[in-house]
Amino acid sequence: MSLQETILTDLYTEEIYNITGGTMVVINKPWTELTQDDMVLLTKILTAVKLSIPAVHILHLDHVAIDQLMLRKPDNVLIFGADVTPPLPHYELSRHGSTRVIVSEELSRLDDSTKKKLWANLKEMFKP
Repeated sequence: MSLQETILTDLYTEEIYNITGGTMVVINKPWTELTQDDMVLLTKILTAVKLSIPAVHILHLDHVAIDQLMLRKPDNVLIFGADVTPPLPHYELSRHGSTRVIVSEELSRLDDSTKKKLWANLKEMFKP
């Protein structure tokens, strides 16, 4: 059992700590190192799909093991700038079990073209 699995299963044993579902956002920088532009862009992305910063679970990870994220059983995962194992294509809606995943470059590297690709898949991910 990995350290993360041990923490999730042994340290936080009460149900109150076992929050599942919802949307998880993974960023490759600590929150305090995001630029104002990055924060504004993330807020706009979430607002476009009727979410907000407080409504999502934000994690800072340089490397994401999809299997480890699945321990929290999120409905949706947005990954910005982190390396992913197993590798997933950027700007495409992927499924891992019942979880929908979109991988993107880090927020500061998104340009108009990549934002359009991201938006097309976000609409699919969050369609009613």
